[in-house]
Amino acid sequence: AYKSGQYEKALQNYQKAVENQPTRRDLQYNRGDAAYKAGEYSEAEEAFRKALETPDLSLQEKTYYNLGNAQYQHGDAMRKVDTKKTIGLWEQALRSYDSALKLKTTVDARHNYEFVKEKLEQLKKKQQQDKKDQADNKDQSGQNSPQNQGNQGDSQQQNQPGQNNPQNGPALAGSQSPQQSGDKPDQEKKPGSADKAGQQPS
Repeated sequence: AYKSGQYEKALQNYQKAVENQPTRRDLQYNRGDAAYKAGEYSEAEEAFRKALETPDLSLQEKTYYNLGNAQYQHGDAMRKVDTKKTIGLWEQALRSYDSALKLKTTVDARHNYEFVKEKLEQLKKKQQQDKKDQADNKDQSGQNSPQNQGNQGDSQQQNQPGQNNPQNGPALAGSQSPQQSGDKPDQEKKPGSADKAGQQPS
């Protein structure tokens, strides 16, 4: 199901496998991978957290990395409705990438850490600007001139370029199964590129 792109079905199958073998952390990791691919970021985060309960440092490193990706994507999906939640999730993503980097320094984890850090800084600046604009509007008692309204539009446009949609976020580059840990994961240069074929869970 996973190999053919039926991620919801794969997720259900991994869930059943986890129920039958609750101590297998690799199954939790694969469940998280399938959930991520299905766009179920909260479920992916939960599965990846459970997968971390392993003495296998290689699995821990990949799990922290993919947990960071799930937290980033979850935050990105929430951005238009709850900026505060997005900021919290992106801060968690940075901690997850940092944990992955402490276990093993990879190009992907470093790139995604820097990418999310920059996006977080942009979002915080935009939030501060929006608060300032609201305060300025209150000071003017609703008497905005067309010139002031135009300036607000300009400042919003300046913050638009480079803002991601879900396809442009960090990719699940380390999403190979624990059984394939001897393989070298493909190094992704841009966090929104699709997974490389052949790195699916077994």
